[in-house]
Amino acid sequence: MSFEKIIEGLLKIPAPEKADFTGAKKVALYDFNGTLASDIRGAGMEKYGSALKNQLSVIEKIDGDKISGAFARHGIKLQGSILGKAVARAVWDLAREPPRGTKAREAYYDLLELWVRRGEAGVSVFPDVLKKGNAIDRDKKEGLEVISLSRGPQGMLEVILKVSGLDSVVSRIYSTIPYGGEKSAECYYRFMLDLLKEGKTVAKAYEDETGNLEGLLAADIALAEKMALAEVPYEIIWVDRKGECGEGEGRRAMAEFEEAYERSRKKAGWGKGFKQVFRVTDSLE
Repeated sequence: MSFEKIIEGLLKIPAPEKADFTGAKKVALYDFNGTLASDIRGAGMEKYGSALKNQLSVIEKIDGDKISGAFARHGIKLQGSILGKAVARAVWDLAREPPRGTKAREAYYDLLELWVRRGEAGVSVFPDVLKKGNAIDRDKKEGLEVISLSRGPQGMLEVILKVSGLDSVVSRIYSTIPYGGEKSAECYYRFMLDLLKEGKTVAKAYEDETGNLEGLLAADIALAEKMALAEVPYEIIWVDRKGECGEGEGRRAMAEFEEAYERSRKKAGWGKGFKQVFRVTDSLE
């Protein structure tokens, strides 16, 4: 879908009647996984898969006739001498990575929160996040409150924030679940509108994934158009820890971002060029 189509969809979403950008408290929005800390969900999913394999191991030892009989009662005919292992492996392969929005995913999040509380699933904070004089310090000196938006249940995110020690850096972490769970353009747009209801507005947004950057940019443009602002409301900073910006997909994404912004800029008459509202850094130093 083109940027124009995405923005067109966002503009159909009602905005608060009294949205005061000028009087709102300015905040810096930091992505959590990949920008402030390494993504624990990868390791957590491996742990979930291992736990599931242990649970399914009981099926491996069940007599083949019992397994074929159980399936027959559900209208499925199975044949073979090692049904236990085959069934257990097939179920594990299908269920070891539960999709977002499912009850299985909720169970995974519950387990992940428990593992984090116990210290069995660690959160590794990037060293530059805690260095003095870094981007976070500079934002705070500018009077910006530091907040975060991340995937996952609110309770789990708050536990992760505390266990990681980043509750000393981030004043509040928000869940994407009320906005659909994924960091889509609509998620960012609705989140920004809800922040306005709290009397807050994002001045800077830090992100490390190109897909999320696209959503941030689309929401930025849509907010400016919806509220008839003189410029887009926030600056976007790509924290390119993997060095993707200058290569392949990253380079193509940057080119698309610039073209989309400049088309909107020309139509709206904004003064700031793309490089004034979108920049790239390889760290938070």
